[in-house]
Amino acid sequence: VSQSRYSGVIQATGGAATGTPVGLAIYAIPSGEYGWVQTKGAGACLSDGSTFAVGSLLSNSVTTAGCVGVFVAGTARCLIGHAMRASATGKTIPVQLLLD
Repeated sequence: VSQSRYSGVIQATGGAATGTPVGLAIYAIPSGEYGWVQTKGAGACLSDGSTFAVGSLLSNSVTTAGCVGVFVAGTARCLIGHAMRASATGKTIPVQLLLD
């Protein structure tokens, strides 16, 4: 029996990717605890300050832990969804998630 892809999930660091994004948590889940992770549909993500427009493809941020930024094809970042609103530094924006 293989382990669930949701077992041992950690927050994206903003640096080198250590795994594949699996979803968005609505709060920081303490180590060893259970939490809820959203994978599809409209979700709320914190913008890292990248400039993007409605419909822009997004990935986990390369600069800020737990945030989203512009997806760049050919990089080690994973597509997580698209922006439903233009970027706003340090603001939560709606994102259509495409993770599962």
